[in-house]
Amino acid sequence: MLVQIPSDSRKTSKLDSNEKVYTYEERQFGIWKLFMAKEASISFIQEAGETLPLLTKLLAGIHSAMPDLFLMFMFCQLWDSIHHVVEIYLSSLLLRQIEAVIVSRDARGSGIIFALVARCLFVAVSSCVQWWIANITPIQESKIRTYLHLEMMQKNLEMDMPTSQAAGQQNVSASELWRAIKHILMFFVDVISVISQTMLLFSLSKDAGGVVFAGLSLVRPLLSAISRQGFFRKGFLIHMNNEDFGRMKSLEKFSNGTFRQDVISYGLAEWILKQYIKAFNSLGNTPIADAWEQMGSKTNPVRQVLEDTLGELPMIYCSLNLILDPTSFSLASIAILHQSASRLKGSVTKLFYTVTRLRTGLSTVRRINDSKIDNLVKDGNAAYSPSPKGSMLGKTGMEFDLRDVCFSYPGAEKVTPALSNVSLHIKPGSVVVIVGENGGGKSTLIRILSRIYDPNSGDVLIDGRPSKEYQISDLHRSSAILSQDNLIYPLSLSENIGLGYPDAHLDAAMIEKSAQEGGAADLIGKLAKGFDTYVEPYINVYHHNLPGGGQHPLAKMAVELRKTPDLSGGEKQRIVAARTFMRFKSGNVNFVAVDEPSAALDAEGEYQLFQSLLSNREGKTMVFVTHRFGHLTKVADQIICMKEGAVVESGNHPELMGMDGEYAKLYNIQAKAFQ
Repeated sequence: MLVQIPSDSRKTSKLDSNEKVYTYEERQFGIWKLFMAKEASISFIQEAGETLPLLTKLLAGIHSAMPDLFLMFMFCQLWDSIHHVVEIYLSSLLLRQIEAVIVSRDARGSGIIFALVARCLFVAVSSCVQWWIANITPIQESKIRTYLHLEMMQKNLEMDMPTSQAAGQQNVSASELWRAIKHILMFFVDVISVISQTMLLFSLSKDAGGVVFAGLSLVRPLLSAISRQGFFRKGFLIHMNNEDFGRMKSLEKFSNGTFRQDVISYGLAEWILKQYIKAFNSLGNTPIADAWEQMGSKTNPVRQVLEDTLGELPMIYCSLNLILDPTSFSLASIAILHQSASRLKGSVTKLFYTVTRLRTGLSTVRRINDSKIDNLVKDGNAAYSPSPKGSMLGKTGMEFDLRDVCFSYPGAEKVTPALSNVSLHIKPGSVVVIVGENGGGKSTLIRILSRIYDPNSGDVLIDGRPSKEYQISDLHRSSAILSQDNLIYPLSLSENIGLGYPDAHLDAAMIEKSAQEGGAADLIGKLAKGFDTYVEPYINVYHHNLPGGGQHPLAKMAVELRKTPDLSGGEKQRIVAARTFMRFKSGNVNFVAVDEPSAALDAEGEYQLFQSLLSNREGKTMVFVTHRFGHLTKVADQIICMKEGAVVESGNHPELMGMDGEYAKLYNIQAKAFQ
């Protein structure tokens, strides 16, 4: 639900249907506007309680998939939290032995040798462990991230279209999930580190300052951290609301390659630079730093002075005690305590910073749907199998009955529905052409027939039975959709075509035949790697600091490595068409939806494509969406004319021309261009 944000500092606004009122406060940080909720959000304990079962199950899954690697990963985290404490303890042991020798003037130094050997051994072991961790960590992270990617891919691939659209940005990526897990684990690592360092500090301070020194060492980091945590305990919204900065970022986009042709042909370079300078000058002294940095800035130096002064309390305490009782302290004790206190202050500050990231991590994990995805398009129980696999005998094509179908896309901003009270009958084995103006609902009707979406109301019957009763996988296996999107997969051209029939994606002869039928054989033959060509490969190439600029052989190699085939829109359409013909070869297809697939083809290419499709019409119901009134409308068994989401006319070409209605008007507009 969209909420109108008020312009002054504090307002109330009704945000939901039960008349509950929420208050929030507005603040400006440079180019960022902050809206902070005044009500407390979910408590940390409640959030942790809801999240820990999910996190435990997630970590258990990682451990089950790779137990040895997971245990090594946890060991690395534990080592990171305690090895500094052991190092400080051994340093204190060595310094105390050295001081004892100096005071007693006893040069035997057996204690020194023992402490020195212990510290050197630990340093050597620590170095080996750190080296091992540095080498094993990339392997651990890559394996765990791959596991999480696989888990999230499975969830996302099982998601249907409306569920995916409804999820929107709430869908958690594997990278987000991995960051969340690291933040949560890092919190526990920091907790262990702070506890161990605190225990060490109390132990070391028994003979020099006591627990008071240890307590004073924590005053500054606690005060500093607590003062910064209040902001993050409440919900907030931040957005960039500076028009000048927004215009600068928009103008920056002209400097990349996307708009290069227009910049050159229209001579836009000078105008872009002038506008950028104008926006920059208008921005003035407004800070553009990240919002989080500006939120941490102080309006006056009082708090900073107080924090820094409190940070000196441990040394003030030691100095006063030393004046009152010089025998209670030693230089070694002071040095060790100062080192321990400094490290503890850093660890406590880091811990409170980690709390913020912990809450972010907990929120991310809570967004994971722990159960099977509940798709909006519900699966039925009835099998749909019009004929034995591979046989065309007995196949007459799907029959459709639509009764008062209404549909609006999830989250659509349009007030009017995409389909409104659509009722029609499509006979099995017929050739149907859907025409109408843009936005009339033609493509939406195709998606309803293909059961990519279910209608919001009304009924769709397939072969006399409600479509919702059929198993979705069966219906999709019996359908082929050739759309206007012309999506090329980031795979080889062979796989791009072969995946029309996944069970035969390695059948080279079948793929070549499909390429010929789709009109893609000639263009593939002109490519150096032919069917093995990757049109949109994943390329990651870097070069740095090469002498000679772009003339260096390695720089030229980088250019070559980044090269990809540049296929035109029409060529991509031929590849996608070949994929559809490959699907026909499964022997399962008895419904074909062709949604404006020839927009980038020339007249001859379009004619050949449609003729190839019609030559495969046996046993199939074919539904075409087109803006072009040509031979398709002449051979169509049924023409459906749509306008504003409704069916306004239906019949064959002579019948509709005789009506002299919407179809005749659109047909005559195109016909005049050839008169």
